[in-house]
Amino acid sequence: MGGDGFDFDFKRIVDLFDPAREIGTELFLLDDGWFGNKYPRVNDRAGLGDWAPNRQRLPNGLAPLARERSIAACVSASGWSPKW
Repeated sequence: MGGDGFDFDFKRIVDLFDPAREIGTELFLLDDGWFGNKYPRVNDRAGLGDWAPNRQRLPNGLAPLARERSIAACVSASGWSPKW
């Protein structure tokens, strides 16, 4: 489910919560592309190291996603994988 790569914003993510819940999803992982303002993470070769939420994609940060997720009764996690 999902697999939107780097093409997402707040609404697109939230729109996945109910369908995910309906199929029994217990974990919703927003792994990549949520961060980067000075150097936005818009592809897999850009923006590593700027761990601030991308204000174009998530204008109010990550907290509103957690609130929406609670309403949809899914569990969320933010992945972190260092790239050396």
